[in-house]
Amino acid sequence: MKVRGYVDAVRDEAIRRCGTIDEASEVGRWLQWAETYLGTIDPLAEERSLQAYSLTDEEIEALRTECEADWCDYSETFSQSEWRI
Repeated sequence: MKVRGYVDAVRDEAIRRCGTIDEASEVGRWLQWAETYLGTIDPLAEERSLQAYSLTDEEIEALRTECEADWCDYSETFSQSEWRI
């Protein structure tokens, strides 16, 4: 995520210039805000739980049946004459 890279660059530059970051400083408060904000917009952030889905036995069976109906053997859908290298 490019935004996270920007926040990391700000942090790295502040540490390079000052040695440490005082969390009460303007930069420290901004970094805290930025990390919190990134956590709200990043779907893979550690703070966020991925939505879980559970299917009933009937739904699983319907899905399996649908997938089997769509199945075709590899050799039926692909031939070497279609290769484009």
